Amino acid sequence: MGPAAFEGQSIDESVELLSVSGELDMSNSSELRRRVERAVREGRDRVVIDLDRLEHMDSSGLAALIDGHQLTEARGGRLALVITSESVRRTVEVRGLDRLFRIVASVDEAVAAVTD
Repeated sequence: MGPAAFEGQSIDESVELLSVSGELDMSNSSELRRRVERAVREGRDRVVIDLDRLEHMDSSGLAALIDGHQLTEARGGRLALVITSESVRRTVEVRGLDRLFRIVASVDEAVAAVTD
């Protein structure tokens, strides 16, 4: 496992796709927060966070996801997570956060979830 790597892509004027790979933990979760904040500040309040290549996430990573959700919701937007890893899904479910987030299996499904 390696440190998290982040990639951002504007899908359109209202949707931002953020991809996270590696390990999302205390050493880098603030970068995820910054990227969500920047997207919302620039008018993209529909955010998809693709965790397909995420190998590990600790509680600070979960907190960054919650912060992103709260920020987008406060602006009238939406946030969806792409989770295909059973271990990452379990990390989210054990804490009951699967009831908070829209969790889907592909980027296309996530874009549809935030734009419907």
